[in-house]
Amino acid sequence: MKESPKLVETEGLDLATFGQRLRHVRRARGMTLADLGARVGRTPSVLSLIENGKREPRLTLVEQLATTLGVPVGELLKKQPPSRRAQLEIALEQSQRDPSYRALGLPQMRVGTRVPTEVLEHLVGLATELRAQRSKPTATPEEA
Repeated sequence: MKESPKLVETEGLDLATFGQRLRHVRRARGMTLADLGARVGRTPSVLSLIENGKREPRLTLVEQLATTLGVPVGELLKKQPPSRRAQLEIALEQSQRDPSYRALGLPQMRVGTRVPTEVLEHLVGLATELRAQRSKPTATPEEA
């Protein structure tokens, strides 16, 4: 019986950061999801799920992606986002999963390329402040 390839260790791997790094390198190479998918034998929808941090790639796929994109595997597995914008996109995604955001009843915002970086800065700043305000203890009668 053939053993299936193990999944990438996710204890140290942030799927959102991995996905952002993969997207960054793919775009830098001028490739579409369809181009990359054809070269690694995966559908564009599967690669999109990986780039959006929604699916965990198998180690064999990570190796194929790195080889196809011409980068060392370690480049894709780095823990820091590839750019400030990617960092903001990840922070906004995490903020939208926070209970304090969900309590507002706002819909999930999907960040596309047309959303200005300055808008992301503001949204992440507001979400950070919202979390900070909610985590502050309620004032005692003496403080009020």
